[in-house]
Formats: sequence, C-alpha cells, structure tokens
Amino acid sequence: MFSSSMLSLASLLLLPFSALASPISSLNARAGAPITSVKVQVQNLTECGIANISWGGPDGPGIEPFTVMIGQGGFYVGIEEIAVYPNITNTTEVYWIVSQEFATSLIFEVVDNDSKITYAQNLVVEAPSNGTTQEVNGTVTCPLGSGLVNRTVFEAYQAGTLFPGGNGTSSNGTKEYGSA
Repeated sequence: MFSSSMLSLASLLLLPFSALASPISSLNARAGAPITSVKVQVQNLTECGIANISWGGPDGPGIEPFTVMIGQGGFYVGIEEIAVYPNITNTTEVYWIVSQEFATSLIFEVVDNDSKITYAQNLVVEAPSNGTTQEVNGTVTCPLGSGLVNRTVFEAYQAGTLFPGGNGTSSNGTKEYGSA
C-alpha cells in the first residue's frame, strides 16, 4: 500500500515535529534553567547592605559541601565572577556584603558536592539605604567592607545596631569607618 520511499518522505516531513513531543524538563534544560528542585533565594540585595543568600527545595538542599558563586551578568549575557565561596557546610544560607553598585544585575549560583547546579539570575541591586555608603574623593565605598559575614553581624545590621548611632553613621552623624 505504501512504498518505502513514501514512508521515508513522511518520516522526513514529521521530523521537525518530533522535538515538540520531548518532555518539558528537557526543554527547560536547553533553555538554561536549573535542573534540580533546589531554588536559590536572595533577600535584601541593596548596595552596601548585607544580602541573605539561601537555598533549598522539596528534596532537600543538595549534598554538602556547597560552593556559592556570585557574578555580574548572567548566562545569556556572560558572567563576570565577583566572588566564590567554597566548602560551605552545616548551613543552607550565607550573608554577603553587597559591594556592587545599585542597578547592577547579578547571578547567584550554588553547586553541591554532586556538581548539581542551581541559580538565580537577573537580580538587580537596589539603591542604598541612608547612611550605608560613604564617599571619599568622589568614590563611594561600603563601610562594612566586602565578603561574607556571620548571622550575628547580619542580625545587628538588620536591627540597625551594627554601628553606634545606626548602620553607617556615628551618634554625631559622621560616617563610621569600621568593618564587621
């Protein structure tokens, strides 16, 4: 009834539609989306503030130790690495001093011991709060410095008690030069 050449022609015509029958998860993988159920969340992404970077999911956070990478940009525009924090254990969150200027687009990537990667990208740094930056010779810097801090420092920052008189200012209104 059908010749082998007709079947070959039909197969060729239907070939482009075979991709539509592939599972959604493989389409997500091609689009650059995380392949794990772990999600990265970033709170308080404010210039010269302290951001809370956490990760977890319905199947757990992954396998320790974790590596957290912070970069400028994203997968579609390229990534300029800002910081890498390896060998994170006994926690699923870190606190990072946001040393990037407001309006900067960042990516946060978490890799577990099984090399499973999850990330949050296109997160934009918000404008600084009053008193959290200082200007010296036209250059804005963060009085907190840079890098990771512990939960105690983060909580003091959130409560406004990290520096005398509040975050970033002394009791007489002048800028504090100190580090966490």
